Parts: sequence; structure tokens; C-alpha cells
Amino acid sequence: MRQAWKRGRSWILGVLGLCFLAQAAMAFPGWLEPARRTNPHDMKNPANSPRKVYLLGPTATPTPVPCRGAVSFPAVVTANNAFAFDLFASLLKSQGPGANLSFSPFSVSTALAMTWSGAQGATAAQMASMLHYTGDPASMGAQFQQLREGLYLAATGLNLNVADSLWLKVGVPFSPAYLSDMQLYYTASENSFSDTGLVAAQVNQWVSDQTQQMIQKVLQPTDVSPYEAIMLVNAVYFKGPWAAPFSPGGTQPRPFTCADGSVTSTAMMSQLGTYYYSQDRDAQVVELPYATTDYSMLVVLPAAGVSLPALEAQLSPAQLNAWVQGLCPKYAQLFLPKLDLNTGPISLIPNLQGLGMVDAFLPHVADFTGILPSGGIVIDLVKHQAVVQVDETGTKAAAVTVIGGAMVLCVATPINPPVVFNADHPFLYFIRQRSSGSILFMGQVTDPDLH
Repeated sequence: MRQAWKRGRSWILGVLGLCFLAQAAMAFPGWLEPARRTNPHDMKNPANSPRKVYLLGPTATPTPVPCRGAVSFPAVVTANNAFAFDLFASLLKSQGPGANLSFSPFSVSTALAMTWSGAQGATAAQMASMLHYTGDPASMGAQFQQLREGLYLAATGLNLNVADSLWLKVGVPFSPAYLSDMQLYYTASENSFSDTGLVAAQVNQWVSDQTQQMIQKVLQPTDVSPYEAIMLVNAVYFKGPWAAPFSPGGTQPRPFTCADGSVTSTAMMSQLGTYYYSQDRDAQVVELPYATTDYSMLVVLPAAGVSLPALEAQLSPAQLNAWVQGLCPKYAQLFLPKLDLNTGPISLIPNLQGLGMVDAFLPHVADFTGILPSGGIVIDLVKHQAVVQVDETGTKAAAVTVIGGAMVLCVATPINPPVVFNADHPFLYFIRQRSSGSILFMGQVTDPDLH
């Protein structure tokens, strides 16, 4: 009798187990199938076609995750991003095709917007055209103020710092209205100096404090003219942990083909999971979210047979928006090199001159009477530096832009100094806020071990 009961109980449990498996198979089709290796560039393969992905909540109700789709951006962001791509193209020419490149278009735009606010006449018109601004300094300043507030509101779980400062020569009669606008729209702190030989060290210390010591020396004493009257400084610091950190155990030496065709071995992180992903005939695009999903790193990898310069020739705000709007959830095997990138300090004066900002650097032509009503200010210094570090835990990045204005009287000449996403060759990256579309950092990686 006992043996019959045991046999009956085993039969009942077996039937229940089969029922459970059948229901699971219907709810999650394909979950019992073995993993298959696919070609990520083969669009004819059904495994590479866009598909719905479902997330299970507490009630286990399937919820479809939508693709990114179109987003409208504020006017200041549209202008800043257009300038970002113009400056990126210029920097690619001046820095050389084989160099790693990192910069913060947000930092450069902010410092230039502060300078433009005090420009007049043709000087102001040239700067507005280069920066793609259509409004006046007050309206653009108000938009910068709103943008900064939005960046901070969305930065829960991240460490974000955007800071501006003015360094004013003692005894120079600056416009009170200009100084008031800098405080109102950019929350710029005011600092005074009397010895131009010491102000470089003071600015460097301020930058170091604002960037958590990631950037400690953007200026040399010789960068500052003895006749410097004003310096405008913007610093940006970003520390974002990944929403899904990489496992350190998955980081292994893997080959990376550099821009010149040589192959090096680099520390390559790996991760298997669901990412927002898109691809076309020229590139694969993947979005890596940070702890707050409104911030992410977008990595754009040229497809086989497409060079990085060929892809960069297509770069524009419209192309970036097309890549972003095409992103859909996809289960993917991701490989990404650890990065420690440092660009600068570099002078942006030749780049800005090439983009049409000419008068601002010419003595007796530059018109910054909005800053100094008596006239006599010319821009003689534009320095930028950016540092970007990417590892298994997330991203740390810092940038600084310093603009110096000297008294014309003593200035000689301007200074001109499953789906497999395997980033194993040169690629682009963008660190951005999704909701506003603002690009905080961007650049190219041609050799992850090049310093």
C-alpha cells in the first residue's frame, strides 16, 4: 500500500512539473532554446531584427519596453550641440587623425556664452553665429540657467558639479550690469587678483577643487599675460556609476585594432544583458545607462569596412538624433575597453578663429564694451582640458575651459598654441543627458592605451 502511494505521488508531481514547464514556455517563448551565435551585421537574421522586450514587475505582468523615439530639445541645447560638432570636426584636424580626443562641448559653450554676453557689434555677431545662437544674451542666459537646473534635478544617484567663476583685476572698472548677469544666469563666483603672476596658481587650485582633483593644472604662469584683466572659467565634474556594473572578473586582455592598423592588447570589459541598441549599414550604436537612467554613455562603433573618419564625416546633430531615435531594447554581448583619456590643456584659439570667431582676438577690433565700458579688452587665452575615465563601476569625467581677456594697450599678438557589440577598433562616445539631449562630454578613441 505504501509503495503504491509513493508511485502515485511521484506521478502527480511529474504531471504538475510538466504543466509548469508548458506554461513557462508559453509565457517566455524561446527560453529553453540553446544560445546561438549570430552575425551582428546580418540584418536578414531574425535574431538581429528589432523585437519587443518585456520587463516583469511585482505583479509579473508583462510590460513592453518602447524604443527611444523622437525627443524635442531646448533651443540652447540644439545650438550647443551644433557648435559641439563644428568644434569636434575642427579639433580632429588640429589634433591629428590618430589621436584620442576628449572634450566637453558643454564647458566650452558655457564659457563662450559668458564671454559673448559682454560682446558688442561685429564681435558679438561673429560669436553668436559660431555658437548658433538666435536669441539675445539675456534669453540665452536664462536658458543656460534652466538647463543647469534640469541637469541637477536629473542627477540623482550621480555626482555632478558645474561651476563658473570670474577672476577680475583689481582697479579695472567692469560693467556692474555684466557682473550682475554673470551671477544671475551662471551663478559665477567673483574673485579678484592684483598679481597676474599668481593668478594662474589660484585658478588651478579652484579648478582642482571643483573637479575633485581630476584636473590640477590647466594654466602655466606663462599662459597669463601681465596685462590680463579678466578670466572666465567653467569647470564640469561628472561621476556616474553604471546602472548595471561590469564584473571585474569579466575584464580580460583582448585585441584592439588601432587607427593605423596595428593591433594592441587592452583590458576589455564584458557584459551580457539588455541594452538600447541600433545598427545601420555604417555603425552599431549602444547606450549604457548610468544609475539615473536620464544620463547615459552612447558608444558609436563603425561597422566592418567603415573607417572612423568616414563615419565622422557624417556627424551632425541630425545624425546623432537619428541614432538615438533608432535605439530599441536588445539582448547583447557587450565588449568595451577600460579608458583613461586626457586631452589638453590645449589652446582653442585657432579652432575658434577657423569657425568664424575672428574679431574677438584682434587688438583694437574686439568689442567687449559690455564687460568693460571704456573698451580695451581682447581675448588672448582660451584653454581647455578634459579627462574621461571608464571602468567596471562607471565613468568619471572632468573638464575646464578658461578664457582670458587682456588690456589692448599692451597686447602684441594673440596666442596660437548575442548581438555582439565589440569595441575592438576606433569608436566615438557621447556622455549626455537623454531628456534635454545635452552633450556633456564627447570624443573618439583610437587607442585605449595611448596617453
